[in-house]
Formats: sequence, structure tokens, C-alpha cells
Amino acid sequence: MSAHRRSSRPPIEELIIYALLVITGAIPVASALAEGGAFGVEATIGAIMGAVGAIGVVVFAWQAAHRRVPSTQGTDDGGGSRRR
Repeated sequence: MSAHRRSSRPPIEELIIYALLVITGAIPVASALAEGGAFGVEATIGAIMGAVGAIGVVVFAWQAAHRRVPSTQGTDDGGGSRRR
């Protein structure tokens, strides 16, 4: 049985996944920087993961700020006819 979303907010699970991408990507980058700056394949993939996660967090925040609850004002209940 699936649960239906009734909220106009973006799902919080997306934010958690983006944050985990940033954290997981930061680990090999920090390790590479601590070893003297040798940036190999793992650190490159980690940097890409961190960038994708950061972009996801920004998009999530933008969607949450600009998502509007549908307004019930001005709806036409007259079956498509115009009110005059």
C-alpha cells in the first residue's frame, strides 16, 4: 500500500540523499588533501559527488521556497461559464 503525499513541500528524503552525497564525497577529497594534494580517481569522484550533492541541496531549497499551495480563490465552479 503506498502513501499519498498531501504536502506541497518536496520530500525530505531527497535532502537527506543530497546531504549524504556531500558527506560521502568529502571523505576522499579530505583524505587526498591531507596526504599532500595528490588528487587521484577516488578524490575526483568524491569531488563530483560533493558537487552533485551541493547542487541538489540548492535546488531542493529553491523548490521549497518557491513551491506554493494551490489557492482556492478565484476558482470557477460554474461548469466553465464565465461569471459576469
